[in-house]
Amino acid sequence: MASGRQKSLKDRISLMFAGCGHHAGYMAWAAKLSRIYNLTSCMDSNAERAELFKKKHGFKSAYSNYIEMLDSGNRETENLSGGRFKQKAVYIASPHTFHYRMIMDALSRGYNVFTEKPITTSIEDAFKIVSESAKLKLKVGVNYQYNYIRECRKLINLTSRGRLGKPLYAIVHVPWSRESDYFDKALWHSRKDASGGGTLLTQASHSLDIAIQALAGNPVQALGITDRLKFKDIEVEDFASGIITLNNGTYINITGSMACAFEQPVRIEIFGNRGYALFSGPSRPRLKVKIKNNRQSKRKSGGTAFTPT
Repeated sequence: MASGRQKSLKDRISLMFAGCGHHAGYMAWAAKLSRIYNLTSCMDSNAERAELFKKKHGFKSAYSNYIEMLDSGNRETENLSGGRFKQKAVYIASPHTFHYRMIMDALSRGYNVFTEKPITTSIEDAFKIVSESAKLKLKVGVNYQYNYIRECRKLINLTSRGRLGKPLYAIVHVPWSRESDYFDKALWHSRKDASGGGTLLTQASHSLDIAIQALAGNPVQALGITDRLKFKDIEVEDFASGIITLNNGTYINITGSMACAFEQPVRIEIFGNRGYALFSGPSRPRLKVKIKNNRQSKRKSGGTAFTPT
């Protein structure tokens, strides 16, 4: 029994959390469902929130300084004979503007990284992260939460298995509504340098991620427009619309907004030469499928719905 327990500990991943807000709570819950993670430390600039998060989710220690937390993880691993954990990783759920520096600091200390989207606020910094992680043979993952919705996974599987025939194009629509308190509660949302963008990056990119996976291509060209239809005193867009060309000859038509009069479900439509699929959600996920010479079907997810960003 002792040898089995020792082996299981060595096979685990030491996981730290940087940021103890809303989304971090979801990820802590998910991590505890898996036996491969050992929740070691959490960190938040608000020390009281970090301490509460530690107690709620069973972390061993809490910090208000990110570098101190990373260095403490290195000391813990070094002090144990042979190393206790197979790998170490940090999950980052902080304002977008901090992602680049936090990811690079983690990589330089030997941590794999899992960050909330976006990877960073500029394409130049994103390429630097990719280059650095490859050089150090470490992994950097970006979290798009719609991947955990069962109906989104089914939508992707439909196209990968050829159920819809040859994929032709996708239509993505994110008609959401926000009021001024959305920016008042988190001022960085309104600043281009801090957030990297508005409704397209912060909200519609979740749906775009699913559409790209469903069409199984890589974007090569994008044409579009952005505007501020409702919020005139912010730097980022509250409306965006465009067409994306993928390298396999498919297209995505995407429109996202936070200026609508009221919140409406996200729609991700995939059109193939033999069928059609529609995902709507995320609060009440549904998948509707219609295949040529086949019956129409409707499926409702029994999985977890995610609160919109």
